[in-house]
Amino acid sequence: MERKKLISIAVSAVMASLIWSSPLRADRPEEAGLGIPSVESLFQSPHPVRNGMPVAGEPVSILRTFRIKKGTYPEFYRRSVEEVWPYFEKIGARIVGMWQVDTAAKEGDESTEYDEAILLTRYASVEHWRATRKAIELGGNGPDARALYEAVAYRNGVTLDTSFKMLRGGLAQNGPYYMPALEEMPSIERSKQP
Repeated sequence: MERKKLISIAVSAVMASLIWSSPLRADRPEEAGLGIPSVESLFQSPHPVRNGMPVAGEPVSILRTFRIKKGTYPEFYRRSVEEVWPYFEKIGARIVGMWQVDTAAKEGDESTEYDEAILLTRYASVEHWRATRKAIELGGNGPDARALYEAVAYRNGVTLDTSFKMLRGGLAQNGPYYMPALEEMPSIERSKQP
C-alpha cells in the first residue's frame, strides 16, 4: 500500500477517534476546533437523504475497546442496542456484537477502576467506515438520529478511554455448531460403576 494512502487512513482514524471519544453536547458549538457542529444545530432543519446503489469494496471490521466508568456497562450496552446500533444498521454497518471483559476471570487482574467493553462492527469498505463518521449525511437527521446523538453523548460521558483497530480479511465459513452425543453408548459415569 502506498505511503500516502496509509497516512490518509491513519489521519482518518485519529480524527474519528477524537470525534467519537469527546462528548457531543449542545453547550459546545464547536468541539475543540474540530469543526464538529453542536447537536442542536444538526436538528434545526430537516436533512432528508436518498441513497444510491450499494458500492462494492473490500470489507473491514472495526474492533473498538472502551474503558468506561465502573458499573455503567449495562446502560452503555442498552443504549448501544436501542439507540446507536439501529441507526448504524440503517446506514449499512453491521454490528457483530459487544462484550464486557470479565476481568475477574483473568487470574491476577481484578480491576475495580473501570469496566471494559469490546465492540466489533463490520463495514463494506474503508470508505464506508469513513462515511459513517458523518452519519447524518448518510441517514438523515430524523428522530433516530437524535436518539443516536443522545446515546453517543451518554456513552462519551462515561467513557474514560477508547481505542480501535481496523481489521481486514473475510469471515470464516465454518460457523460454530454443537453436536450432542447420541445415547447409543453407556455414559462414562455409568460405565465407571462396579
